[in-house]
Amino acid sequence: MNQAPVYGYRTSFKENWHKLIYFFLTLVIILAIMSLERFQWLREKFSDEIPDKVLHGRGDFKVRRNWWQGLVGDLERGLGNGVVPEELRPEVESFLDHYTSEEFHDQSLTTEVDIQRANGLLDRILGRKQG
Repeated sequence: MNQAPVYGYRTSFKENWHKLIYFFLTLVIILAIMSLERFQWLREKFSDEIPDKVLHGRGDFKVRRNWWQGLVGDLERGLGNGVVPEELRPEVESFLDHYTSEEFHDQSLTTEVDIQRANGLLDRILGRKQG
């Protein structure tokens, strides 16, 4: 009795190695695009404005600690997956050192300088001209 070929775990790697490579390359490209879109979202979706009062709860402002936590996590992932250009690695690592330090965490409020520094770094990662 003839059986139809079974695909999946029984399929020979030798026969389908090109599909596996294609899959992983596609995955890497998708992750890179998603990361760049995430950097663009962090740069453009949140306001640079510094409100007169401390924010509690929701709000799309870069002064919020949650925004900084997201930025730090995305930068670390970007370094790990190659989305952050290699020539920016020292700058990103220095940025991460400062913004994950006790000094920054002990700072009572986010400053305009902090936001400008983050915006500048995001602009460089996104390949934007500096003005």
